[in-house]
Amino acid sequence: MVARLSHLLSKNATLTGYKQVLSQKRYVFIPRATSNVKIKKKQKIPKSFETWDKLDSTDSMSIEDSKIVEKKLQKLQNFTKNLKQKLSHSPNHLTIAYETLNDLDKTDLDRDADEIYRSLTFDNETSLLTTKLKQKNNSQKLPSLTDIISQTQVAQATSLLPEKIQKIIDNDELIIKYLSNKTQQNWNPIIEQLYSNKEKVKKLSNKSFKKFLSLDIQNLSFDSINKLDEIFNIFVDNKLEKFSFAMYNCLFKNISKLSYLGPIQTKDGLTDNNSILCKLKDLIQRYDKTIESAQIKNNKQLTEREKQHNMILNYCITYTSKSLNVTTVDYFLKHFKEKYDISPDRFTYTNIIQFYSKLNLSDRAWDVFDTMKFLSTAHSPDTKTYNNMLTICQKTKNYAKAIDLFHEMKDRKITPSVETFSLMGTLLATCSSDNISSEGNNEALRLLGWKFISGMMNKNDLFSVGAMMSLAAYDGDVAVARAIYFEYTMNQYRRFKPQSTNDTEAWQRAMNPVLFNYLLLAYSKFIPGKIPLLIGWDEGRNLRRDLLNFADYTLRNYEDCQVILPFLPLIELNDIDQVLFESNALWHFHLNSGRVTDDYLSYPDIFIEAINQLIKEAKDLIELQSHLSTKLTDMKSQNSVNYQILNYKCLLTYLTIPVRLNKKEEYYRRLKLYTFDQCELRQTLEYIIEKKTLPLTNNKNEAAEINESEKYLTLINSDVTQFFISLQHKLMMENSLYANCMKAATQFHDSNFGSDIWRARGEFRKTSHFTMLSMKDRINSDTEFAKIMVNFFTEQKQYTDALSIILSSQRYINWTYPMIKPLHHALIELEDKRSINRLLEVINKKDPIKDLNLQIEELSL
Repeated sequence: MVARLSHLLSKNATLTGYKQVLSQKRYVFIPRATSNVKIKKKQKIPKSFETWDKLDSTDSMSIEDSKIVEKKLQKLQNFTKNLKQKLSHSPNHLTIAYETLNDLDKTDLDRDADEIYRSLTFDNETSLLTTKLKQKNNSQKLPSLTDIISQTQVAQATSLLPEKIQKIIDNDELIIKYLSNKTQQNWNPIIEQLYSNKEKVKKLSNKSFKKFLSLDIQNLSFDSINKLDEIFNIFVDNKLEKFSFAMYNCLFKNISKLSYLGPIQTKDGLTDNNSILCKLKDLIQRYDKTIESAQIKNNKQLTEREKQHNMILNYCITYTSKSLNVTTVDYFLKHFKEKYDISPDRFTYTNIIQFYSKLNLSDRAWDVFDTMKFLSTAHSPDTKTYNNMLTICQKTKNYAKAIDLFHEMKDRKITPSVETFSLMGTLLATCSSDNISSEGNNEALRLLGWKFISGMMNKNDLFSVGAMMSLAAYDGDVAVARAIYFEYTMNQYRRFKPQSTNDTEAWQRAMNPVLFNYLLLAYSKFIPGKIPLLIGWDEGRNLRRDLLNFADYTLRNYEDCQVILPFLPLIELNDIDQVLFESNALWHFHLNSGRVTDDYLSYPDIFIEAINQLIKEAKDLIELQSHLSTKLTDMKSQNSVNYQILNYKCLLTYLTIPVRLNKKEEYYRRLKLYTFDQCELRQTLEYIIEKKTLPLTNNKNEAAEINESEKYLTLINSDVTQFFISLQHKLMMENSLYANCMKAATQFHDSNFGSDIWRARGEFRKTSHFTMLSMKDRINSDTEFAKIMVNFFTEQKQYTDALSIILSSQRYINWTYPMIKPLHHALIELEDKRSINRLLEVINKKDPIKDLNLQIEELSL
């Protein structure tokens, strides 16, 4: 500004012109940076601003008076100095303006003084920066919105990937789309782009590639894993000694998260060499060769190498344990033991325990658990390991061992988690369902379960809610089960609704099949007038009251939801019919995925036309069966039936409700609506082929004149098409459903229905679904069904038939006294000593091998 004034004076400018330059902005008031802004009364003008008033009185002053000019310039310099000091103590946006002004080139000071002054008085930071940009390059235009967005995308993409990797991909939108969400990153498109430019990857520096490997690359598909492996090989020039541990770790980690493919069908039979397992074994061989290289041996510490080996072993066990094949898991355990003398660590042992638990090999799991406790402190079981052992106790219904484990955790100072308390509650509830496992202490176990979880309950935690639902369900406390399920599911729906594309998707994500099964179980155990267990416990009364008052089955608390779960607006149900009506409404609502406009029981005409077209074009039975199977699969994908709810476990519990409530007609309705028999399906297919080959009239001349549409009119109008379409919401009858039907026949004393089910299961044993089961599963299913059949004939007082089943199956079934107890008591009442002796001979029959061993021991003595 001083330079500008000097320039004006050197040009013999009058003070009038000088005044015009400065008259546009006469006063500047810069407030102090204070936190509390108060409106003050009129203040005196600071002395530093009096200069401007004095300058106004210079109109008549002679310009030749150099002393006066020098004096005025000196005052102007003092004013500038004071202004800088005020700017240095001003708010941030004025400080930025001050710095912007100081950054101007000296040549820029020659511009008009009012332009500088205007830049100092702007309050917008963006305007100041824009002014600075104009000052540096007057010919350059301001950046457009597209340029700003582009620069932002480049910066964001650089923060997600190394800069050189980003340049190879050359698609910032793709990087941001698939990697910006840290919780749901999708690396598959990124690997695909790198693979298409793999030659450029070869030119990357080691620093950039290490930075890329340090990122959390996960959830890759098997195809992407193979492509990433090829990228790694290209980068190291196919030299295994250059293959780093970070590369192996990335590949093994992603393979461990893949789903198990299962064995491959070959000409020789089933083999376990699927493509993923072959890839895993190939990587192990390459890893061995890399470790054997001198470079790795010399540069790695022993402890660090052991950690690496354990990490790779953990990834191998994590994937192979999904195969449920002991031989496959043992292969990798033996390999690392023989090659590197590496024993499993705590994480690996925990995975092995989970593996044995899935195979129901509880004895082996306990052996591994005991080994962990006595190996070393590093191998000592943690909370997760104890939780796995509690899960095994739940499967075996061993509540005594579970309580010992819980106290053992306290003795070892291992802090139980919320999952631990929830597992104890669920375990005690499960054990209380069986008189034998509970030793007659059913209610005591459930009460103990409530005490375990009473201090750790969280209505929004799945484990806590599951434990409470299980205890309420096995106690038959329908009111508590309804309240907990209603509030939890509605809260889940509210949570998922903003994240879902429509209401159907939100409801499907909110509906938990395990919790819904517990609710159905509570309905099945409903007894009118029964006093709930919690009422007899002081704290339990308060807990139950809070749970019931917490639920509101009206729309008052859910004004943001168009639809809520179809519960009756009652705190407690008092009648059997209410239970049946509400269970039907909930079952229909869950299968319909929360829809109220459409119905899964009604199908569009296009489905009917498609089925009719397949029937019309099929040439033989095999072709018809194949095409129908494909079409039904396609139709299921288009239908919104909730197949997470439509499973065998939920359906069995749903069918058990009318059985225990002794509602015969309701049971038959549910069974017919949601199940079908494989023999019925085969007979329907054969009927169609037979109708296609036979003319619809006995007159050959008339038959020749019938056109195609009239020929298939009978098929279209029949129930055949409806039967095929209804398979979308039906499950095929299998062992558990046949057993359920026999229990229903026993409860309803329906001998005709029981005979039909017996014959139908006999036909089922000839189908591929039964023959493909393992020998152990077939024997177990036959044993369970035979036991139910004996009880059925005993209830029908057909004792001879019941005894015949036992005698004819004694070679295959190991009959025990609890299995034949009702028949034995009935025979005692009849005083049929001959039948009693024959029955006891079967029960007391010794294993011939064990009997022979005992005889050998006696002879040796």
